[in-house]
Amino acid sequence: MQKHDSTSNIATLNETAGGNRILRDGLGPSVLSRIDRDVLAQSGVRYATIFEGITDTGVASTDAVSQDEIDKQLVAAYKQIVTRIHALCIPVFGATITPFGSPYTSD
Repeated sequence: MQKHDSTSNIATLNETAGGNRILRDGLGPSVLSRIDRDVLAQSGVRYATIFEGITDTGVASTDAVSQDEIDKQLVAAYKQIVTRIHALCIPVFGATITPFGSPYTSD
């Protein structure tokens, strides 16, 4: 971003936590409990990017019913996050969850 004139004045604040989850606390507090601190309480925020959810999917049971339930919960959580950020007139960009095989493997 810094190499292009149109984006050279944009800074990125990365509040990512490895092993983080959206729906529940994991290796740290859930995104739902951190969104105020990590995004809404920051001064000068002009855009937000949400790139979360792989750990929620990966720790769930792999049967179709469990995965369907996690998917529904994640969609509801994403909607809540976007609504909270949009309330401050901040545009939100969603990043696609990267492909993976079985939980916590390189398959």
